[in-house]
Order: sequence, then structure tokens, then C-alpha cells
Amino acid sequence: MYLAEGLVAFGGAVLWKRGNILALLPIILGCLIATATRPYVGWFLTAAACAVVLHASLTRQRGLRSLALTCLCVIGIVAFIPVVLDKSSDESLTELQQSQDANAADRTANLSLERVDYSTRENLILNLPKRIKDVILRPYVWQTQNTSQQLGAIGTLVVLACLALLAMAIARNRKQIMGVAGPLVYPAAFMLVAYAISAGNAGTAYRYRTHLVGLAVCLVIVLLAHRRQEQEGLSRVPRRPGLATISRTRTAS
Repeated sequence: MYLAEGLVAFGGAVLWKRGNILALLPIILGCLIATATRPYVGWFLTAAACAVVLHASLTRQRGLRSLALTCLCVIGIVAFIPVVLDKSSDESLTELQQSQDANAADRTANLSLERVDYSTRENLILNLPKRIKDVILRPYVWQTQNTSQQLGAIGTLVVLACLALLAMAIARNRKQIMGVAGPLVYPAAFMLVAYAISAGNAGTAYRYRTHLVGLAVCLVIVLLAHRRQEQEGLSRVPRRPGLATISRTRTAS
């Protein structure tokens, strides 16, 4: 999955920065790899890729190229609608709910999560933030009953550090974050939703979270680098001479 996410992020960045249509090749390849490996993740990654391409076509492209990319994204979105309806049907959500209930009722598991209601589309949307929090923060640092959980706690500390740096970077670049790091923001957001829906316990959530850490680290680096470039650009702008300097120059002349 790291390879698939990396291909989509790389292709999106090239399309975003240079407007090169050939960047669609790694994007498509990444989506195909993800769909072949884990179909449900592949669908979300494909949706993220469509969002990246559509955003780039509307803000980074001009003329016929922008129109072609926009039409391509619209076709992809329309083709994706039946998949969304099928996977969010009552039958599919019943299977998902049964899996969630089984994991929550497993008293032998050390890292069981609280039960969530995914039985309808409305409940799925309402309860999704709770699972997103679980994917980001679980297992907690005090859940160290064995070696596996101790190693998991290290990963949690890394994620918390990334979140702190990410919050600082977003606070400094809040008005430009999508323009600067859109190819990373879209995949990270869509993948987080995909893993939050499928996470059954904290151990599974921890394994899923490792796929998000790489995107989060790249996002932090991009935002911090952009901030540094802005500061260096401002420091190189020549300052206008002050009134005192102008006055002395006129007096000397």
C-alpha cells in the first residue's frame, strides 16, 4: 500500500507543480495496485486521485488541457457512483456491522474498541469521527501489557509528534495548505476514512496507521519547507530607504 500511495502522491505532485499530463501514469498505476491489493482501500485512493486531478485541472491548468482533465474526472466520478451505492447498501453495511460487533464483543482481545453503529449510511457518517480518533490515537501509550503493545506505544508517540508538527505547520500555512500540499492532503484524508471504516480493534488500527504516517511526515516537511522559502523570500526583498536616509541624501546634495 505504501507503493500505491507513493505513486499517487508523486504523480499528483508532478501534475500539481509542472502540469505534466504524463503524471497521470503513476497515479493510475498506484490506484490499480491498491485496488488489486485491498479493493476497499483502492476505491478510496482512486477517489483521492480524482480529487487531486480535478483540483489541479481547475486551479493549475488552462484551456483545453484543463477541460480534458475536468471531463476525465467527471467521468471517473460518475463511474464511481454505482460502487459507492453498492458498498453502502443495507446488505454491505449489515456485514460491516456484524464484523464490528464481533470485534467489540471479543473479551479475549486486549485492544478491543468500543462498539460503533455502521448499520446505515447516516450512522456511518455520524460515528466515523470516533473511529478516526481511534485510528490516530490507539493503542494509547499506557496500553503496554505485552511487548507488542509496547512497540505499538512507540508508534503512537511518533504519530503524536507528527500531529503536533502538523498542527504547527497548518497554523502557519492555513490559507495556503491546499495550494501547497494538496497532492498529500487528499490521499491522507481519504485513506484515513477508509481505514477508520474497516478498523476492528486497536491493533488493526495501529497497523493501518503506519500507512498514514509516511504521508503525514511528507506533509509536515512540505509545509515547513514552504514556510522557510517564504521567510527567505521576504528577507531578500530590498527595503525602501527610510525618510531619514532620504533627508540626509538631499542635504548632502
